[in-house]
Amino acid sequence: MGLEAALTIFLCTILVYSSIAKLVSYHDFKKTVQQLNFPSFTAWGVIVFELLVAALLVFDTTHFAGAVGSLLLFCSFYFVAGKALWDKKKITCNCFGKTTEEQLGWGTMIRNTPFFGASLLCIWLHSPASMSGTAAIEWISIAGFTIGLINVYTLWNNRSLLS
Repeated sequence: MGLEAALTIFLCTILVYSSIAKLVSYHDFKKTVQQLNFPSFTAWGVIVFELLVAALLVFDTTHFAGAVGSLLLFCSFYFVAGKALWDKKKITCNCFGKTTEEQLGWGTMIRNTPFFGASLLCIWLHSPASMSGTAAIEWISIAGFTIGLINVYTLWNNRSLLS
């Protein structure tokens, strides 16, 4: 398996995990969107776009469009974090639903950077048959590793609640 396939699985897992977490805590995510002065329907738009991009990344014929879509998505997250900083608003991120109570801001931008970088690499490394040769066990392994990273990050951020 190549680097592009591993990055693709990583991005797909992040996007699906994030969209499911936003669905589970939809009311809170909608509140975040409203605090940023975006229309409420934008919350559904973000969730659907995350799932759409993940689906586009899976197939060889749409992989490049998915990589570009993921790059646009992560650029928009930079914009939203910057908007919260510019407006000097303390807004809960809800990037991964209610898993952490982090505020939008510099931390969001730093957390977003590996995802942005992975999207850029997928575009740069673009090969027409990158996903068709990826075995199911590789998908499961990388998806499991990614979910594990998210959970370790969540535990670390919520460590004060564990005491």
